[in-house]
Amino acid sequence: MLLFWIALIVSYSGWGSAVIRTLGVDRWGLGFATRVVTGMCLTILFAELYLLSAEGHAARIVWWCWVIAGLVLFVGFSLQRSPLGAAKEHLRQLSRQGIATVTLSILLVLLMVAALTGIVGRVPLTNCYDDLLSYFPEVKTILQIGSLTDPFSLRRLASYGGQQILLSFFHLRTPMSLLVLHESIVMCLLAVGLILEMSAARNKAAVLILAILFLVSTHPIVNSGAEMSALCLFLCFFRVLTRREPLGRKGAVFLALLAASTLQLRANFLVPIGAALLLTFLVDWSVSRDQASDVALASLVTLILTIPGALLLFHSSNTFLFPLWPGNFTGNTTFFSAGTTSSDVIGYISTNVFYSSLPIWILLVISSVWANGIREKVWIPLLCATLTVLSIAVAAPTLQDPHALFRYAYPVLQSSMLLFYTAWFGSIEFRKHKTRKDVFPFACALGLLVMINFRIPGNVHGFLMATVANIGYYKEGNAPTPISSVEEGMVSEVQRSVPKGAKFVSIIDDPEYWNFSDNHILLLDVPYQASPRRGLTPDMELPAIDRYFGDQGARYIVFQDPERATCQYSRDRWVGIGKGAALNSVDYNWAGLHARLFRYLEEKKRAAGTVQIGDRYYVASLHYGNPGQ
Repeated sequence: MLLFWIALIVSYSGWGSAVIRTLGVDRWGLGFATRVVTGMCLTILFAELYLLSAEGHAARIVWWCWVIAGLVLFVGFSLQRSPLGAAKEHLRQLSRQGIATVTLSILLVLLMVAALTGIVGRVPLTNCYDDLLSYFPEVKTILQIGSLTDPFSLRRLASYGGQQILLSFFHLRTPMSLLVLHESIVMCLLAVGLILEMSAARNKAAVLILAILFLVSTHPIVNSGAEMSALCLFLCFFRVLTRREPLGRKGAVFLALLAASTLQLRANFLVPIGAALLLTFLVDWSVSRDQASDVALASLVTLILTIPGALLLFHSSNTFLFPLWPGNFTGNTTFFSAGTTSSDVIGYISTNVFYSSLPIWILLVISSVWANGIREKVWIPLLCATLTVLSIAVAAPTLQDPHALFRYAYPVLQSSMLLFYTAWFGSIEFRKHKTRKDVFPFACALGLLVMINFRIPGNVHGFLMATVANIGYYKEGNAPTPISSVEEGMVSEVQRSVPKGAKFVSIIDDPEYWNFSDNHILLLDVPYQASPRRGLTPDMELPAIDRYFGDQGARYIVFQDPERATCQYSRDRWVGIGKGAALNSVDYNWAGLHARLFRYLEEKKRAAGTVQIGDRYYVASLHYGNPGQ
């Protein structure tokens, strides 16, 4: 498996090198890590075109061909230069940096190896509410039937599918139980490589310290969603965007490739990407109309490259841009529900704003412009991060707490800070500040860096405790997975009771075990949150729900007994949440929606023609016939 990870990264690098050479931006001195990210971007856009044009055809073989082609490209480019000679030259440069730099380099390498082997850092378990219910099934549908259509999914609304595509490549040889390591280990190490690439030679020690602090800090990885992968793409995007030299036409296309691919990971990334392109255009317009036209070209190409992902999202969830265009979102549990007062709304927004230290971000933007001038574009990512925090705080009232807000904004916040520090180290001699103007933005940034890395659940103490726990965990021969092979066999048996080719609705905790090539399966996800034509509402009775699913082409409903479910569809879980939640809160409303779903499932259990399989699964016909017919 480790060899496959290396091969996949090398393949991305091969495709990235092809793009960089074709566009003529290899003169920019882009290193291996940037080439890997470029290859990831190209892979996302290629995969979206394939899924758009070949839905219904398994992508696994095509994905393998893509990986092998990338390896061939890497070998071909490597034969044109001497990798051994380049490595020797790098070691000679490193030896001239002094004992401190060499020591820090060795420490960084040891930490990276330790992180890769799972000895240190946090190796998160699979999240049954997000990964097993939504993200992993979408990865399987890509590989098995070449589809990203998930019309009842709340999570699909918020993404164009880029992260699921990256995970589908990772899943070619990585067990599903370890897909979370894509973010917590592989992408984390790639981010370290990008930090080192951005370093200034005379301040290598300072940047090494920054890389080490980043590696050992706790990152908000609670599922397989786009956190560290988005950070890597934003680092490259912002790095190219803030170049002092003109982009040129081909450079503009390269910037657009980075921008469009980053946008495919989360819909809310439109705010920082759109703001960054607009601000850069305005700054360049004051310097040169030609430079401004390059940014305009990059914006246009970004829009064009985004079209395939937007069409896939529309086909799945009836929206091009969520939440501005709700699509299949029903809005049954928004924070601004009946009974919510204006003081509740103001309190919610202010809590999110101050939790993310928005006032300090504003000070940092102002002080950075004051110290470096408006044409030194390092302030643009900082302002984009500020706008991201503000937009999520105001426009995402379905979030349940400020910690969730921080996780969605994290890639933009962290990448802008890392870029600021590398620029700061490159323009000012370490330990020798030229003016007080330079010190003030540094002080603001220092406070924000602490907030980004340690003001989240699980701080440095949590990191050390996780290290000890992981060592003991692996010594006992365990693997970071709650996924059960017994449960997989049970789900397979359930599916065999449904006629092959029949469409059915899935309401079980482990839909990642379905074979999507045998049946067309509609995953309910969070009940009453998303549905085609917003047709599934909490006030519907059993016959109406059956008719609605029948109108979607479904013939059967496969569900778990809520009394025996252990995750999303567990009655005990939602009864406990409902009792402890404040009136009209998101949790309170969600518990009410699940209670309505459980009443429906109880009626289906007693309906004529419903077949029980094992001790917890049921197959019910929408027309009360025999599921075997």
